[in-house]
Amino acid sequence: MELKERNFKKTGLICVAVLVCGMVFSYGIFPSILRFMIKQNVLLKPGTQIRDMFEKIPFPLDFKLHIFNVTNPDEIMRGGKPRVNDIGPLYFEYVQFVRVRSLVLFI
Repeated sequence: MELKERNFKKTGLICVAVLVCGMVFSYGIFPSILRFMIKQNVLLKPGTQIRDMFEKIPFPLDFKLHIFNVTNPDEIMRGGKPRVNDIGPLYFEYVQFVRVRSLVLFI
């Protein structure tokens, strides 16, 4: 009986210690570490990965656009089926030319 009681107290003490350490870490240490990591990763210093992505987007930004021209608006107003002509596809590609010569810092 005494052994079970002692194990229960030891387990309870360990749980309380882990809980206190977790609270100290989550409220005291973790936010400052997270703030530091974010600040280091969003600086646009020359040679950093985020600067390279800022200067040249690493993936293509392009899309196709289909425009439909309604050929029978009067029939549609009377409840008929619409007839449309497809105009397109129109193809758009975003090309970015950026020449950055100074340090840009957003805080």
